[in-house]
Amino acid sequence: MLSRHGFGPRTEYLALVDELTEHDRRYHVDANPTISDIEYDRLSERLRAIEAEQPTGWSRGRRRGGSPRAVSQFPRSSAGCDAVAR
Repeated sequence: MLSRHGFGPRTEYLALVDELTEHDRRYHVDANPTISDIEYDRLSERLRAIEAEQPTGWSRGRRRGGSPRAVSQFPRSSAGCDAVAR
């Protein structure tokens, strides 16, 4: 099933994780946010909705230390993405 953006849920999920991780870095590390809190919340809500729809319980991941870190349950393809959930 395609999402409202024309992507399958896995593709949209991974894109949202990447986007939110980048926004987290800009906010928490660089102290230079590039989107409003309302827009960030909208993206986060969409991500949680996708997670809730998945029977395997996808989760954006966990954070450690001072910088945000997202971990996906999906092995990334060899297209330059190498994060894997543990």
